[in-house]
Amino acid sequence: MKARYTDVVQHPSQEHMVFSYGQGYYVVKTSTGEIIKQVQPSEENKSSGLEHFRTTTFSKDGKYLATTGDDKEIRVWDTTNWEQQSARPVLKRINAMQFTKDGSQVVEADKFGDVYVFPTEVSETTAAEKQEAMKKNKPIVGHVSMLTDMTLSDDEKYIITADRDEHVRVSRFPNGYNIESYCMGHTDVITNIQLLPWAPNVLATVGGDCTFRLWDFMVGKELHSLQYKSHVEKYVPEGVDANSMDPIVMKMELSTKDKIAVLSFAKAPILLVLKWDESTSSFEFNSIVETSAPVLSFGFDIEGNIWTALDDETRVAVYLRKDGSFEPTDGARTNNINTAETPE
Repeated sequence: MKARYTDVVQHPSQEHMVFSYGQGYYVVKTSTGEIIKQVQPSEENKSSGLEHFRTTTFSKDGKYLATTGDDKEIRVWDTTNWEQQSARPVLKRINAMQFTKDGSQVVEADKFGDVYVFPTEVSETTAAEKQEAMKKNKPIVGHVSMLTDMTLSDDEKYIITADRDEHVRVSRFPNGYNIESYCMGHTDVITNIQLLPWAPNVLATVGGDCTFRLWDFMVGKELHSLQYKSHVEKYVPEGVDANSMDPIVMKMELSTKDKIAVLSFAKAPILLVLKWDESTSSFEFNSIVETSAPVLSFGFDIEGNIWTALDDETRVAVYLRKDGSFEPTDGARTNNINTAETPE
């Protein structure tokens, strides 16, 4: 059995999309489906049985790709040749990470509630030196609960963090001990937070309480709350999460082409599409995209089409953007990535 693709990320300016599957990843040219790079697991990775590519992210200019997983290492890749540039150990498993605008630092949030900042370039040469540098590095933000997501404000003066206990905190960056505000109102776990690209002073948050919320994050004021449970509950199996009775959002993506938000849910074979309303500066329900299997991850390509990683033998399916909706395509673009080897 081939491993499923569990993370999908799009290069910010090129037709390159990365599909990771735990111990390796592929880079696909989205306009043709051509595989332009594959990173296979080393013999050491194979024997460890750990997922090395659970979380991936590009730098703003697309020069770097950062990857991390259960092995508790951040690896940075040069996207001009897709070769590994550096590797650095971290204390705890990372749940979210982001490059600073200039690409010089990687900011990461871990499962124990801490945020650390690491230089992209690794100056230490030996494993012992890297371990020592890691121990000396101190967290800039600390929560008492697992961090689920984080993002930097557009001007990089603030870091916004979300945790398992429904808290969204806005802190100064990099001096996270200075707290600016809280965005309080969710009644279940918050899983994804993002700033609106067309309104960077507005924060979007989603999670397990079936609400999509917008905030003026600087003052912690809720601007809008959209209930979507009636649109998605019939697609979500019972008992998805022992701690929640409601559908839990696994991933949120925002597209500037049509000003839409797309959500995927744990174990649900759908994508929920929300549309931005200019007159009210809020989102409203647009449509449901039904998929052949639960969506493990997804992303927009440069053209605004949605590429999905699915939890079945299909593995990857593309939904073309057309007249404000998304339609499934044949397997021409996905044939290469779907037949590629992904060792368990």
